[in-house]
Amino acid sequence: MLKTFAAKYKSRIGKMRDKYGHKRFGVKYYTKSGENIMYLYDKGFRKDKNAIANAEVDEVSRTFGNSATSSLVDRLKANKCEWCGVENTVIEIHHIKKLKDLKGKKKWEIKMIGRRRKTMALCKKCHVDLHAGRLD
Repeated sequence: MLKTFAAKYKSRIGKMRDKYGHKRFGVKYYTKSGENIMYLYDKGFRKDKNAIANAEVDEVSRTFGNSATSSLVDRLKANKCEWCGVENTVIEIHHIKKLKDLKGKKKWEIKMIGRRRKTMALCKKCHVDLHAGRLD
């Protein structure tokens, strides 16, 4: 605990030990009646000897979302419009400054918010339509 606090406050472990105590980790606080110290749990935790025998282990590893990376270079090399799906065409990148600027009212905004990407690779026609407000 002391090492964690020392890293958090960019200090030394010795200073944290002096401030919070050596054996028992306590935090000083002041009330109308004076100074009190609240000690955190310091009795340790028992090790369950049968924990491994009783464990339910998932055989299938968990994967969160799409594990494939989608770098800007890969999307440019694909020569595929991310909106209409046209392949082997000149790709232009539509870029926004901040994701929080998107309102999520249009389908292309919802797609960018869902993918958490500030860029979208579009063909020339889709890019012109997007800036004209016709892409939806």
